[in-house]
Amino acid sequence: MARLRPLHIVTRAPATLWWIVGLKLLKAGALVALGIALLAARRLPAQDVLTHVAAALHVPASSRLLMRGLSFATTLTPAREVALGITALAYAGLFVVEGFGLARRAPWARWLTIGATSCLIPLEVYEIARRPTALRIGALVLNLAVVAYLAWRKDVFEK
Repeated sequence: MARLRPLHIVTRAPATLWWIVGLKLLKAGALVALGIALLAARRLPAQDVLTHVAAALHVPASSRLLMRGLSFATTLTPAREVALGITALAYAGLFVVEGFGLARRAPWARWLTIGATSCLIPLEVYEIARRPTALRIGALVLNLAVVAYLAWRKDVFEK
């Protein structure tokens, strides 16, 4: 008598799906780190914290990204830091749910990911129109590719 295996083990998920899962979990990890940092450092001067992080990551002091970060950090109040930290952690939670749902090939995860990713596309297009950068264009292309793949490959999520 043949032994039956669960369906999700019998059919392997395409490598593209695993790349999407990895991307979601990588984003979640980065947002968890950001959220914890914002909550932990809310009583410290944000400029000092950002300067120490930049030095630890070997970011040059003349970096435009660092200058923009320092400019933004001067506007942060402890209440805004808490709000941003909680938002980052909540968004990380969404990415974790998407990632694990996609890994299990749950049909609801496919739709959740399509919806959540599609919601940000108009904002990305606006930001590119306002000030185009290679990073913004790359993020838009990547998000469009994720949405297109999940919309096109519904067979991966069928039981």
